[in-house]
Amino acid sequence: MKYKLTLLFFIFINSIAISQNLSNLDVKYGFNKFKLESSYTLHKNNLSYKTTDNNVKYYEYIGKDIKSVFGVKIDEIWLGYYKNRLYTISIDFGAISDSESQNIIKELKKMFGYQELITNSEGETYKYEWAIAWETQKTYLQANRMSCSFQFKPCAVSIFVNSKKIETEILNSKF
Repeated sequence: MKYKLTLLFFIFINSIAISQNLSNLDVKYGFNKFKLESSYTLHKNNLSYKTTDNNVKYYEYIGKDIKSVFGVKIDEIWLGYYKNRLYTISIDFGAISDSESQNIIKELKKMFGYQELITNSEGETYKYEWAIAWETQKTYLQANRMSCSFQFKPCAVSIFVNSKKIETEILNSKF
């Protein structure tokens, strides 16, 4: 009986710790100075338009102030705006070493809690060598490494974070 109570206690404490870490995702609600749902006008002077997809306008951030994340050099940052509100932030590191990839995963786990790394998963469009994700009611964050056989940015490691509220608006606008 004492063993069962102790086990239940540790499970309870662990679930509290995980939920507290996940709440960090909603507290940050973005990356660095970019906050999801913020206005396009905040960063418009440092954005270069790239493309539009599903009514989301994608821009490359051309500011020179953000050079690295977790000590890993950033290749590029893309911001996606829906109705002039920041919907998604994508940080692309390019093809980096395994130790740099592992450092990114380790730091994300420290910030947002443990998640299982999924390897060799294939989506309809993208092939990932690995992917790891965190999700709350408000926010979705994923880190991944593209398969080296993938044509678009082979072996590239990236992190992206989305506003689920805006994602729902985008999906609802299609009906």
